[in-house]
Amino acid sequence: MGARRALASGIGLFVGVALLAPTARAAGTVGWLDPTFGTRGVVAVPTAAAMRSPFALVGAGASGRIAVIATYTTSRGGSRQELTVFTGTGRIDGSFHGGRLVAVSTDPSGECCGVDGPFVTADNGVDVGLVAYQDLGVVRYSPAGSRTWQGGWIVAAGSVNAVLAGGSPRGLGRNPSPDVSNPTPQWLLGLTPSGAPDTRVGPNGIRVLAMDSGPNGLVADALNRLYVLGNEYGNPLQLTDRSIVASRLTSSGALDTTYGVGGAVTIPVDDSDNSPVARPGGGLIALAPDGSLFIAGEATSTTSTKGVVVVRKLDPSGAIDSAFGAGGLVEVPGATGSSRLFSLAVDHGGNPILSVLERGSPSRPALVRLDGASGALDPSFGDAGVIHVAGLVTDLAIDPSGRLLAVSRVAKDGAFVLYLSRRSI
Repeated sequence: MGARRALASGIGLFVGVALLAPTARAAGTVGWLDPTFGTRGVVAVPTAAAMRSPFALVGAGASGRIAVIATYTTSRGGSRQELTVFTGTGRIDGSFHGGRLVAVSTDPSGECCGVDGPFVTADNGVDVGLVAYQDLGVVRYSPAGSRTWQGGWIVAAGSVNAVLAGGSPRGLGRNPSPDVSNPTPQWLLGLTPSGAPDTRVGPNGIRVLAMDSGPNGLVADALNRLYVLGNEYGNPLQLTDRSIVASRLTSSGALDTTYGVGGAVTIPVDDSDNSPVARPGGGLIALAPDGSLFIAGEATSTTSTKGVVVVRKLDPSGAIDSAFGAGGLVEVPGATGSSRLFSLAVDHGGNPILSVLERGSPSRPALVRLDGASGALDPSFGDAGVIHVAGLVTDLAIDPSGRLLAVSRVAKDGAFVLYLSRRSI
């Protein structure tokens, strides 16, 4: 079967907008589509081939430029990773690569690659993280869309998680050859703004982190401090008595001892019961404007054996915020009682917004906003804190004006179409 374009036609875009747009709310209501963006709040993301199993990520820069990176399998079994840049009004940005998508990587075998980011840099360029086999790299594109450099590391598994204010990428990885002389194979990774290994982090741009498992999340604040989420085990041989650990580091990876206790805060996990941290309920992190840290993940419900989404909050000092939910923990309610987590963002008001999939017959994707102080569903957002959408939202971001960007996938004609939308919050 030959490759075919997955661009939405005028009819296809209308169908997508109709599917994603709410019909029971007036334009401008909190959480609903922003009619000033794209076509009634939505724009189709172009792709070069029909998509199977697509996943897209979105990032926004200070200028309003929006970047979307899509990774998917084609009908012939190959894999593609493609970058498209939009203006702040939801139009294809003609000043970036002539308004055409960028083929970041292609592989006919379908074995490559994973992507991270995208990060719109201070000069309006775009960085994309690329995970291929035992290589983790960063590809930098100029503001006009030309590839300027590519750098990286040899890792067993990893991710590119942030680009600092000065243009230095930071990521997480694992030693591809751990042994008894290096029992903690978790790495902080750094590149300079020119793509060379950042020796401020360590030799070859690598610093070993003392974590038993993970790290599985990193985010940078406006001061270039790094917040790293990981796990530790009381019994590493049996992998029991787990704890979630959130650490704050300097931009070079040294512990910031003013945060938590000696630079870290430890949240114990009880593996012996159905506590809502039993799996262990940590995986995604996002910062609020005041420096509070939200940690979201999947866990086991306190009232059933179903899998649910949980959110934790640490205050700016690194202490558990006991006013948030029950002792700093919220089990996100879902209509079906079982849900999965796909993305987390925090708006300018400090309220966490989550993309979840409520599992059932059929499963329903939804956006959920919690009150950042109490953890309760925010009644001003959508229908009592929840908006059900037709397509699974694979990533969320907040644009400079504080509005919510979402990328989602919608099944169509035996494949998928990707959409970028903006919501007023």
